[in-house]
Amino acid sequence: MFRSFILALSLLVPLQVAAQLPDFTELVEKHGAAVVNISTTQTTNRNALSQQLPQLDENDPFYEFFRRFIPNPNQGPGPNPAPRGFQAQSLGSGFIISADGYILTNAHVIDSAEEVTVRLTDKREFKAKVIGADRRTDVALIKIDAG
Repeated sequence: MFRSFILALSLLVPLQVAAQLPDFTELVEKHGAAVVNISTTQTTNRNALSQQLPQLDENDPFYEFFRRFIPNPNQGPGPNPAPRGFQAQSLGSGFIISADGYILTNAHVIDSAEEVTVRLTDKREFKAKVIGADRRTDVALIKIDAG
């Protein structure tokens, strides 16, 4: 009997909590078109990437995974052949804050980006210019030509 009570309680509590959550339907219907997809490209090199990786033991299951992309994941910068650069891509989101094309996003989304592309909900794409970024607060402002 006690187990049945606990089971019933565990099913009812999430329903009560869900009923107390705000309904975002109206907000999304009204402002959803302001949300944009942001894609960036940047050139990076294997040495810079290897500096960001943790030191891994060869028995670590992730060692083999990283070795596929970096020949020696534990080898940092040093007397190596010239680093090979490669194109990296990042994705993020943002939202339009003005009719003249200013978009607010996160600084980590556009960090080191050489090219920023914004895709609107109607599938149109625009190249964007980074206006400014604050890494401490992780906020960035970009602009598209809304003409």
